[in-house]
Amino acid sequence: MIDNTFIQKNKTLLEQEKAHLQKLLSRVEDKSGAPKYPDFGSTEDDNAAEVAAYEANIAEDYDLEKKLKFVTEALARIAAGSYGICEIGGEEISTARLEAVPEAANCVDHEPRQI
Repeated sequence: MIDNTFIQKNKTLLEQEKAHLQKLLSRVEDKSGAPKYPDFGSTEDDNAAEVAAYEANIAEDYDLEKKLKFVTEALARIAAGSYGICEIGGEEISTARLEAVPEAANCVDHEPRQI
């Protein structure tokens, strides 16, 4: 069984990661939460640079939102008392895995493979 000290340590790490991700998102999102579209000027080169920067903002926004979702879900599992339990198999997730990936929802055996 995972001890409470370990869970509290990971909770602190997850809260710090959440704040960090939100700060990074503020760089690439406008106030509505949509990726920022920069305005570099009106020349053809400026417009091309704007499109490239916007595409980068979209990609970064997607990645950061995905990571933030996992972190937020892990914090919810801590609050619910189910942190460290594999959502697929129901077995305990190893502390080594949770040290490496504090937001892990599944054990290594049940982690969906991404090809």
